[in-house]
Amino acid sequence: MQRTLGWIDVEIAQNGTTSDAVDLGVPFENLLIYVPTIDNATVTTEVSYDGTTFTAFRTFKDDGTSVAVLSGATTGGYVWRIPFGFQHFKVKVGAEQSTAKRTFKVFAFGR
Repeated sequence: MQRTLGWIDVEIAQNGTTSDAVDLGVPFENLLIYVPTIDNATVTTEVSYDGTTFTAFRTFKDDGTSVAVLSGATTGGYVWRIPFGFQHFKVKVGAEQSTAKRTFKVFAFGR
């Protein structure tokens, strides 16, 4: 049976680079992240099994090396789908959001 969690707001404060930790209640297989227009930066997620210790969400390339799962963003206004499997996460950007706070929208779904 497919589970869903409706759209939730995840904010990065003005002059910040990382959101507060988000607890989805249970692990979800997929996340949709609506990326707003942000200051010149990349967007990544950090994940945690325990809600305390967070690390960059990474994937493996065909050659066996790992790379951060990230998206480049400045114009915003698009949805990013990532395979997930975690309950706790943060949204992180590569540069301080000096002009204003940024609100990302997140939708979780899966078994």
